[in-house]
Amino acid sequence: MFKNIKAIISGICAFLIAEWLYHVLSQDPNINIWVARLLPIPIIFILFFSIEWLIEKLAK
Repeated sequence: MFKNIKAIISGICAFLIAEWLYHVLSQDPNINIWVARLLPIPIIFILFFSIEWLIEKLAK
């Protein structure tokens, strides 16, 4: 049960941060739109596992 909640919270946080990053990058006229679209994808994975690790450490 705790792992499911942890995964949901981590996923939502990673998604919101990646959406914010896409919004910020897409507003900059000097950045290619494909960079703005593709850069958040690896960041979602990095953030997801980082947030899960942080929740795990705080839960102990």
